[in-house]
Amino acid sequence: TGEVVRDRSGTVDSNRRKVVQYYAKINNVDERGHGTHVGGTMVGKVCTGLGCFTLSNRDGIAFDAKIAVYDISRGNGENGNSPDPADPMFTTGVAAGAYVHNASWGNGDHTYTSQDEDFDRFHYRNPEFLFVTSAGNSGGEGLGTVGGVGKNNLNVCNSNNRGNGMGELYVTGTSSPGPSADGRIKPDIC
Repeated sequence: TGEVVRDRSGTVDSNRRKVVQYYAKINNVDERGHGTHVGGTMVGKVCTGLGCFTLSNRDGIAFDAKIAVYDISRGNGENGNSPDPADPMFTTGVAAGAYVHNASWGNGDHTYTSQDEDFDRFHYRNPEFLFVTSAGNSGGEGLGTVGGVGKNNLNVCNSNNRGNGMGELYVTGTSSPGPSADGRIKPDIC
């Protein structure tokens, strides 16, 4: 019962049903709901126990997995975010047993940045780790707007929802297309 500790301690409670760690960089609230939405899509599982109530009957993709949260929101309802370097951001999750890190915030920069280099270096030193990032939402601005173009990450575009447009098997018009500024194919998967 209760909730996992939400602070900067990096406390891990592996006995939790779903969220085993919540590292709160600024505050302990997902104010915009985006991280919660993406986390639920990835590892959500409909709660069917005593006291559970839900209007959904859909589980996430890896519904038996657990999740470690590293909340990078700026707080106070501001748009944007400020991700940390790979250490401490990735190492905090790895300490909780999380070897897949999702960053659906993207970065809006289609060039290979020092942040991409830092994340790639972490990948190289930790081959069991996978960093998944968003292609971004700048598709309306044309080709070559894909963000998060590290060489070792998995860059994912966004698709339509079931029942919207042409359906979930199609990329949305807002999803940022590649290539990266140096000509590499990004996103990696749609």
